[in-house]
Amino acid sequence: MITFKNFIILQEGGAGGHMAHPFDLPSVNRGNDLLAFFKRALISLKQKRGSVKFDGLNTSIKLVRTEEGKFRFALDRGSNKEIDIQGITVDNIDQRFDPSTGGGQKMIEVGKFLLPILDSAIDLIMPELKKLKMASNSNRFLNTEYITGTTNVTQYDRNMIVFHGVKEFYLAKSPKLARIGRVSRETAYDGAALDAMIAKLKPVFHQHGFEVFGPTRVDLTQTADFTEALNQPITVVYAANNSVTQPLSAWLKKAVNPRNAQIINIANKKVPAMTKSNYLYVMAGKPIDAIATDPMSQKLIVDGAILYHATRVLGNSVLQGLGSSAGELTKHEGVVLRDPKISSNPVKITGEFIVKGMESAFRK
Repeated sequence: MITFKNFIILQEGGAGGHMAHPFDLPSVNRGNDLLAFFKRALISLKQKRGSVKFDGLNTSIKLVRTEEGKFRFALDRGSNKEIDIQGITVDNIDQRFDPSTGGGQKMIEVGKFLLPILDSAIDLIMPELKKLKMASNSNRFLNTEYITGTTNVTQYDRNMIVFHGVKEFYLAKSPKLARIGRVSRETAYDGAALDAMIAKLKPVFHQHGFEVFGPTRVDLTQTADFTEALNQPITVVYAANNSVTQPLSAWLKKAVNPRNAQIINIANKKVPAMTKSNYLYVMAGKPIDAIATDPMSQKLIVDGAILYHATRVLGNSVLQGLGSSAGELTKHEGVVLRDPKISSNPVKITGEFIVKGMESAFRK
Protein backbone atom coordinates (compact mmCIF):
# COMPACT_ATOMS: atom_id res chain seq x y z
CA MET A 1 0.00 0.00 0.00
CA ILE A 2 1.23 3.52 -0.81
CA THR A 3 1.06 5.71 2.27
CA PHE A 4 -0.63 8.94 1.22
CA LYS A 5 -3.49 11.12 2.35
CA ASN A 6 -6.39 11.89 0.02
CA PHE A 7 -5.80 13.64 -3.30
CA ILE A 8 -6.97 14.05 -6.98
CA ILE A 9 -4.91 13.54 -10.31
CA LEU A 10 -5.17 14.54 -14.03
CA GLN A 11 -3.41 12.18 -16.47
CA GLU A 12 -3.43 9.65 -19.33
CA GLY A 13 -5.82 6.82 -20.15
CA GLY A 14 -9.54 6.38 -20.89
CA ALA A 15 -10.72 9.26 -23.08
CA GLY A 16 -7.20 10.61 -22.84
CA GLY A 17 -6.24 7.95 -25.35
CA HIS A 18 -3.82 5.04 -25.36
CA MET A 19 -0.32 6.09 -24.38
CA ALA A 20 2.42 4.33 -26.30
CA HIS A 21 4.63 1.65 -24.82
CA PRO A 22 8.23 1.83 -26.05
CA PHE A 23 7.62 -1.00 -28.55
CA ASP A 24 4.76 1.04 -30.07
CA LEU A 25 7.16 3.75 -31.25
CA PRO A 26 7.87 3.85 -35.01
CA SER A 27 11.59 4.06 -34.21
CA VAL A 28 11.53 0.67 -32.44
CA ASN A 29 11.65 -1.83 -35.30
CA ARG A 30 14.02 -4.39 -33.82
CA GLY A 31 14.98 -5.69 -30.41
CA ASN A 32 18.15 -3.62 -30.28
CA ASP A 33 16.09 -0.51 -31.05
CA LEU A 34 14.14 -1.19 -27.88
CA LEU A 35 17.33 -1.41 -25.83
CA ALA A 36 18.52 1.85 -27.42
CA PHE A 37 15.23 3.49 -26.38
CA PHE A 38 15.78 2.64 -22.73
CA LYS A 39 19.31 4.02 -22.84
CA ARG A 40 17.99 7.29 -24.33
CA ALA A 41 15.22 7.33 -21.73
CA LEU A 42 17.81 7.46 -18.95
CA ILE A 43 19.33 10.57 -20.52
CA SER A 44 15.87 12.12 -20.82
CA LEU A 45 15.09 11.35 -17.18
CA LYS A 46 18.32 13.04 -16.10
CA GLN A 47 17.01 16.13 -17.87
CA LYS A 48 13.80 15.86 -15.78
CA ARG A 49 11.52 15.12 -18.72
CA GLY A 50 9.52 12.52 -16.82
CA SER A 51 6.43 12.65 -14.63
CA VAL A 52 4.64 10.11 -12.44
CA LYS A 53 2.02 7.95 -14.12
CA PHE A 54 -0.59 7.33 -11.45
CA ASP A 55 -2.99 4.41 -11.63
CA GLY A 56 -6.65 5.34 -11.33
CA LEU A 57 -9.80 6.13 -13.27
CA ASN A 58 -9.53 8.59 -16.17
CA THR A 59 -12.12 11.35 -15.93
CA SER A 60 -11.58 13.72 -18.84
CA ILE A 61 -13.44 16.93 -18.04
CA LYS A 62 -14.46 19.83 -20.29
CA LEU A 63 -16.60 22.97 -20.17
CA VAL A 64 -20.04 23.07 -21.82
CA ARG A 65 -22.78 25.69 -21.96
CA THR A 66 -26.31 25.23 -20.70
CA GLU A 67 -29.37 26.40 -22.65
CA GLU A 68 -29.23 29.52 -20.47
CA GLY A 69 -25.69 30.20 -21.70
CA LYS A 70 -23.99 29.39 -18.42
CA PHE A 71 -20.86 27.23 -18.15
CA ARG A 72 -20.77 23.91 -16.35
CA PHE A 73 -18.40 20.95 -16.25
CA ALA A 74 -19.01 17.69 -18.10
CA LEU A 75 -17.30 14.38 -18.70
CA ASP A 76 -16.40 13.24 -22.22
CA ARG A 77 -15.29 9.66 -22.91
CA GLY A 78 -14.12 10.53 -26.41
CA SER A 79 -16.61 8.42 -28.38
CA ASN A 80 -18.70 9.50 -31.37
CA LYS A 81 -21.84 9.33 -29.23
CA GLU A 82 -23.82 12.56 -29.11
CA ILE A 83 -23.94 12.44 -25.31
CA ASP A 84 -20.12 12.56 -25.21
CA ILE A 85 -19.89 15.34 -27.77
CA GLN A 86 -22.51 17.43 -25.95
CA GLY A 87 -21.04 16.52 -22.55
CA ILE A 88 -21.98 14.09 -19.78
CA THR A 89 -23.37 16.08 -16.87
CA VAL A 90 -24.82 14.99 -13.55
CA ASP A 91 -28.25 15.26 -15.19
CA ASN A 92 -27.61 12.66 -17.89
CA ILE A 93 -24.76 10.55 -16.55
CA ASP A 94 -27.10 7.62 -15.80
CA GLN A 95 -27.94 7.51 -19.51
CA ARG A 96 -24.29 7.16 -20.54
CA PHE A 97 -22.99 4.42 -18.24
CA ASP A 98 -24.40 1.00 -17.36
CA PRO A 99 -24.75 0.78 -13.56
CA SER A 100 -24.92 -3.02 -13.74
CA THR A 101 -21.21 -3.16 -14.62
CA GLY A 102 -18.40 -2.37 -12.21
CA GLY A 103 -16.82 0.17 -14.53
CA GLY A 104 -20.13 1.83 -15.37
CA GLN A 105 -21.16 2.15 -11.74
CA LYS A 106 -17.76 3.62 -10.85
CA MET A 107 -18.00 6.22 -13.62
CA ILE A 108 -21.43 7.27 -12.34
CA GLU A 109 -20.14 7.56 -8.77
CA VAL A 110 -17.08 9.54 -9.83
CA GLY A 111 -19.03 11.86 -12.12
CA LYS A 112 -21.64 12.60 -9.46
CA PHE A 113 -18.84 13.39 -7.02
CA LEU A 114 -16.48 15.44 -9.18
CA LEU A 115 -18.80 17.49 -11.39
CA PRO A 116 -20.81 19.24 -8.63
CA ILE A 117 -17.61 20.16 -6.77
CA LEU A 118 -16.04 21.63 -9.90
CA ASP A 119 -19.28 23.41 -10.80
CA SER A 120 -19.32 25.01 -7.36
CA ALA A 121 -15.87 26.48 -8.06
CA ILE A 122 -16.44 27.50 -11.67
CA ASP A 123 -16.60 31.25 -11.01
CA LEU A 124 -13.48 31.01 -8.85
CA ILE A 125 -11.37 29.34 -11.55
CA MET A 126 -12.94 30.90 -14.67
CA PRO A 127 -9.95 33.25 -15.23
CA GLU A 128 -7.65 30.21 -15.42
CA LEU A 129 -10.09 28.22 -17.57
CA LYS A 130 -10.12 31.08 -20.08
CA LYS A 131 -6.32 31.17 -20.16
CA LEU A 132 -6.36 27.40 -20.75
CA LYS A 133 -8.73 28.14 -23.71
CA MET A 134 -11.34 25.75 -22.34
CA ALA A 135 -14.10 28.37 -22.28
CA SER A 136 -13.72 29.01 -26.02
CA ASN A 137 -13.09 25.42 -27.17
CA SER A 138 -15.15 22.49 -25.86
CA ASN A 139 -12.77 20.04 -27.54
CA ARG A 140 -10.12 20.91 -24.96
CA PHE A 141 -10.30 18.99 -21.71
CA LEU A 142 -8.59 18.50 -18.39
CA ASN A 143 -7.10 15.02 -18.54
CA THR A 144 -7.90 13.81 -15.04
CA GLU A 145 -7.26 10.74 -12.91
CA TYR A 146 -9.47 9.89 -9.94
CA ILE A 147 -8.10 7.63 -7.20
CA THR A 148 -9.58 6.29 -3.99
CA GLY A 149 -8.02 3.17 -2.51
CA THR A 150 -7.79 0.59 -5.28
CA THR A 151 -9.69 2.50 -7.95
CA ASN A 152 -7.98 0.54 -10.70
CA VAL A 153 -5.17 -1.92 -9.82
CA THR A 154 -2.67 -0.16 -7.54
CA GLN A 155 -3.68 0.17 -3.90
CA TYR A 156 -3.36 3.67 -2.43
CA ASP A 157 -4.37 4.73 1.06
CA ARG A 158 -5.50 8.23 0.15
CA ASN A 159 -8.06 9.63 -2.28
CA MET A 160 -6.54 11.56 -5.17
CA ILE A 161 -7.19 13.77 -8.16
CA VAL A 162 -4.14 15.01 -10.10
CA PHE A 163 -4.25 17.54 -12.95
CA HIS A 164 -1.60 16.52 -15.49
CA GLY A 165 -2.53 18.98 -18.22
CA VAL A 166 -4.84 19.89 -21.08
CA LYS A 167 -5.54 17.74 -24.14
CA GLU A 168 -7.78 18.17 -27.16
CA PHE A 169 -10.18 15.99 -29.15
CA TYR A 170 -10.04 15.99 -32.94
CA LEU A 171 -11.37 13.85 -35.78
CA ALA A 172 -9.12 11.25 -37.40
CA LYS A 173 -9.47 8.01 -39.33
CA SER A 174 -9.09 4.94 -37.17
CA PRO A 175 -6.55 2.53 -38.69
CA LYS A 176 -8.34 -0.40 -37.05
CA LEU A 177 -11.95 0.49 -37.84
CA ALA A 178 -11.35 2.37 -41.13
CA ARG A 179 -13.70 5.17 -40.12
CA ILE A 180 -13.56 8.70 -38.78
CA GLY A 181 -13.59 8.95 -35.01
CA ARG A 182 -12.70 11.26 -32.15
CA VAL A 183 -9.20 10.88 -30.74
CA SER A 184 -7.17 13.03 -28.38
CA ARG A 185 -3.75 14.62 -28.61
CA GLU A 186 -1.37 16.67 -26.53
CA THR A 187 -1.87 20.42 -26.94
CA ALA A 188 0.06 23.49 -25.80
CA TYR A 189 -1.41 25.20 -22.75
CA ASP A 190 -0.57 27.85 -20.17
CA GLY A 191 1.26 25.97 -17.40
CA ALA A 192 1.06 28.91 -15.01
CA ALA A 193 -2.72 29.00 -15.44
CA LEU A 194 -2.95 25.28 -14.62
CA ASP A 195 -0.84 25.81 -11.49
CA ALA A 196 -3.03 28.74 -10.44
CA MET A 197 -6.21 26.71 -10.97
CA ILE A 198 -4.82 23.85 -8.89
CA ALA A 199 -3.92 26.26 -6.07
CA LYS A 200 -7.51 27.56 -6.01
CA LEU A 201 -9.01 24.06 -6.09
CA LYS A 202 -6.92 22.65 -3.25
CA PRO A 203 -9.03 24.12 -0.40
CA VAL A 204 -12.25 23.29 -2.27
CA PHE A 205 -11.42 19.60 -2.51
CA HIS A 206 -9.82 19.53 0.92
CA GLN A 207 -13.32 19.99 2.35
CA HIS A 208 -14.23 16.66 0.74
CA GLY A 209 -11.15 14.80 1.99
CA PHE A 210 -9.10 15.19 -1.20
CA GLU A 211 -5.86 16.91 -2.09
CA VAL A 212 -5.23 18.29 -5.57
CA PHE A 213 -1.95 17.91 -7.46
CA GLY A 214 -0.54 18.89 -10.83
CA PRO A 215 2.14 17.15 -12.91
CA THR A 216 4.48 15.33 -10.52
CA ARG A 217 8.07 15.30 -11.76
CA VAL A 218 10.42 12.38 -11.20
CA ASP A 219 14.07 12.44 -10.19
CA LEU A 220 16.70 9.97 -11.34
CA THR A 221 18.31 8.87 -8.07
CA GLN A 222 20.24 5.92 -9.50
CA THR A 223 21.20 5.12 -13.09
CA ALA A 224 19.75 1.78 -14.16
CA ASP A 225 22.08 -1.14 -14.85
CA PHE A 226 20.51 -3.36 -17.50
CA THR A 227 23.14 -6.13 -17.19
CA GLU A 228 21.13 -8.43 -14.93
CA ALA A 229 17.97 -8.10 -17.01
CA LEU A 230 19.80 -8.69 -20.30
CA ASN A 231 21.62 -11.76 -18.93
CA GLN A 232 18.39 -13.37 -17.79
CA PRO A 233 18.01 -16.78 -19.51
CA ILE A 234 14.80 -17.13 -21.50
CA THR A 235 13.54 -20.55 -22.61
CA VAL A 236 11.16 -20.71 -25.56
CA VAL A 237 9.36 -23.99 -26.13
CA TYR A 238 8.45 -24.40 -29.78
CA ALA A 239 7.16 -27.97 -29.34
CA ALA A 240 7.28 -30.70 -26.69
CA ASN A 241 10.71 -31.87 -27.93
CA ASN A 242 12.04 -28.54 -29.24
CA SER A 243 13.09 -25.69 -26.93
CA VAL A 244 15.78 -23.00 -27.03
CA THR A 245 17.37 -21.25 -24.03
CA GLN A 246 19.52 -18.12 -24.36
CA PRO A 247 19.96 -14.75 -22.62
CA LEU A 248 17.42 -12.00 -23.22
CA SER A 249 20.15 -9.99 -24.98
CA ALA A 250 20.57 -12.75 -27.59
CA TRP A 251 16.83 -12.94 -28.21
CA LEU A 252 16.69 -9.17 -28.63
CA LYS A 253 19.43 -9.19 -31.27
CA LYS A 254 17.28 -11.42 -33.49
CA ALA A 255 13.86 -9.97 -32.68
CA VAL A 256 11.90 -7.96 -35.24
CA ASN A 257 8.97 -5.89 -33.98
CA PRO A 258 5.77 -7.65 -35.15
CA ARG A 259 3.70 -4.55 -34.32
CA ASN A 260 0.44 -4.94 -36.28
CA ALA A 261 1.40 -8.27 -37.89
CA GLN A 262 -1.04 -11.16 -37.88
CA ILE A 263 -0.47 -14.89 -37.66
CA ILE A 264 -2.38 -17.93 -38.84
CA ASN A 265 -3.36 -19.74 -35.66
CA ILE A 266 -4.05 -23.41 -35.10
CA ALA A 267 -7.70 -22.85 -36.08
CA ASN A 268 -6.52 -21.39 -39.41
CA LYS A 269 -7.68 -17.89 -38.47
CA LYS A 270 -5.79 -14.61 -38.71
CA VAL A 271 -5.15 -13.13 -35.25
CA PRO A 272 -2.68 -10.52 -33.87
CA ALA A 273 0.82 -11.88 -33.29
CA MET A 274 1.82 -9.53 -30.46
CA THR A 275 -0.55 -9.80 -27.51
CA LYS A 276 -0.17 -9.97 -23.76
CA SER A 277 -1.83 -13.37 -23.72
CA ASN A 278 0.73 -14.72 -26.20
CA TYR A 279 3.51 -13.16 -24.14
CA LEU A 280 2.36 -14.81 -20.91
CA TYR A 281 1.85 -18.12 -22.75
CA VAL A 282 5.42 -18.11 -24.13
CA MET A 283 6.98 -17.06 -20.82
CA ALA A 284 5.09 -19.84 -19.04
CA GLY A 285 7.08 -22.34 -21.14
CA LYS A 286 4.08 -23.67 -23.03
CA PRO A 287 4.56 -25.11 -26.54
CA ILE A 288 4.02 -22.54 -29.28
CA ASP A 289 2.85 -25.17 -31.75
CA ALA A 290 -0.39 -25.24 -29.77
CA ILE A 291 -0.99 -21.68 -31.00
CA ALA A 292 0.49 -21.82 -34.50
CA THR A 293 2.50 -24.35 -36.50
CA ASP A 294 4.05 -22.47 -39.42
CA PRO A 295 7.59 -21.13 -38.73
CA MET A 296 6.81 -17.51 -39.68
CA SER A 297 3.86 -17.29 -37.30
CA GLN A 298 5.91 -18.86 -34.53
CA LYS A 299 8.73 -16.35 -35.01
CA LEU A 300 6.27 -13.46 -34.86
CA ILE A 301 4.83 -14.82 -31.61
CA VAL A 302 8.28 -15.23 -30.06
CA ASP A 303 9.52 -11.82 -31.21
CA GLY A 304 6.44 -10.15 -29.77
CA ALA A 305 6.86 -11.99 -26.46
CA ILE A 306 10.53 -11.00 -26.25
CA LEU A 307 9.72 -7.32 -26.85
CA TYR A 308 7.00 -7.44 -24.18
CA HIS A 309 9.35 -9.10 -21.69
CA ALA A 310 12.24 -6.73 -22.40
CA THR A 311 9.89 -3.75 -21.97
CA ARG A 312 8.82 -5.18 -18.64
CA VAL A 313 12.22 -6.03 -17.12
CA LEU A 314 14.17 -3.08 -18.55
CA GLY A 315 11.33 -0.85 -17.38
CA ASN A 316 11.62 -2.32 -13.89
CA SER A 317 15.33 -1.46 -13.89
CA VAL A 318 14.56 2.16 -14.81
CA LEU A 319 11.76 2.62 -12.28
CA GLN A 320 13.85 1.25 -9.42
CA GLY A 321 16.21 4.21 -9.84
CA LEU A 322 13.50 6.89 -9.83
CA GLY A 323 11.97 8.89 -7.02
CA SER A 324 9.38 11.64 -6.68
CA SER A 325 7.34 13.58 -4.15
CA ALA A 326 4.76 10.83 -4.63
CA GLY A 327 7.20 8.12 -3.56
CA GLU A 328 9.00 5.37 -5.44
CA LEU A 329 7.90 4.89 -9.04
CA THR A 330 7.53 1.12 -8.60
CA LYS A 331 4.59 1.92 -6.30
CA HIS A 332 2.73 3.63 -9.15
CA GLU A 333 1.87 2.66 -12.71
CA GLY A 334 5.19 4.05 -13.93
CA VAL A 335 6.60 7.16 -15.55
CA VAL A 336 5.59 9.26 -18.57
CA LEU A 337 8.31 10.65 -20.83
CA ARG A 338 7.66 13.83 -22.79
CA ASP A 339 10.75 14.34 -24.88
CA PRO A 340 10.58 15.30 -28.59
CA LYS A 341 14.05 13.80 -29.06
CA ILE A 342 12.52 10.39 -28.31
CA SER A 343 8.94 10.70 -29.51
CA SER A 344 6.57 13.43 -30.72
CA ASN A 345 3.96 11.94 -28.37
CA PRO A 346 4.26 10.87 -24.72
CA VAL A 347 5.54 7.37 -24.04
CA LYS A 348 5.16 5.37 -20.82
CA ILE A 349 7.55 3.11 -18.96
CA THR A 350 5.51 0.85 -16.70
CA GLY A 351 7.71 -2.12 -15.84
CA GLU A 352 5.71 -4.72 -13.92
CA PHE A 353 2.44 -2.87 -14.52
CA ILE A 354 2.51 -3.97 -18.15
CA VAL A 355 1.21 -7.30 -16.82
CA LYS A 356 -0.44 -6.14 -13.60
CA GLY A 357 -2.66 -3.78 -15.59
CA MET A 358 -4.51 -6.80 -16.97
CA GLU A 359 -6.21 -7.03 -13.56
CA SER A 360 -8.03 -3.75 -14.16
CA ALA A 361 -11.80 -3.92 -13.77
CA PHE A 362 -12.12 -1.30 -16.49
CA ARG A 363 -10.15 -3.45 -18.94
CA LYS A 364 -12.40 -6.39 -18.13
